[in-house]
Amino acid sequence: MKMESAERYAALALLEWQIELGVTEAICDTPVDRFALPAAMDAPGLAPSAAHAGAGGDAQKQPLASPVVQRSAQTDPVAAAERAAAAAQSLDDLRQTIADFPHCDLRRGGRSLVFGDGIAGAPLMVLGEAPDKEEDRTGTPFAGQAGVLLDRMLAAIGRGRADEEAPVYLAT
Repeated sequence: MKMESAERYAALALLEWQIELGVTEAICDTPVDRFALPAAMDAPGLAPSAAHAGAGGDAQKQPLASPVVQRSAQTDPVAAAERAAAAAQSLDDLRQTIADFPHCDLRRGGRSLVFGDGIAGAPLMVLGEAPDKEEDRTGTPFAGQAGVLLDRMLAAIGRGRADEEAPVYLAT
């Protein structure tokens, strides 16, 4: 089955763009669990084994270009997070626990902790997706244009972030 000319050029343009961004290998036929790589991967700078190399056979010569922080085998981030969260006695404690938690790679790219806004214990809680650029900048969930729209929607039903009579709590 032949690709239409426009589709072919679009596909080639996308491939060129990916190469320009530094893509060096194709996705393998089978998925690779990057969190379950062999123990040899624990040392920084080592390349994946040939079994994980995908289409290229020279993967052993290339350095590992992953931004993931290498952890010792003794650190279980999930267990550490569960213990830390269980020790928190209030939302303020939980906020501080999350702010101080060292085993989350997402904090390396973020500017601020986006935890919650509004009145804690409110009968209405709105959960959003992962923080976007504006939320990261302000440290507040539902910031920017999305926040303005949500505030208008809440006002239409007689609720608000800081409304003592009809409170709402927002979180990501």
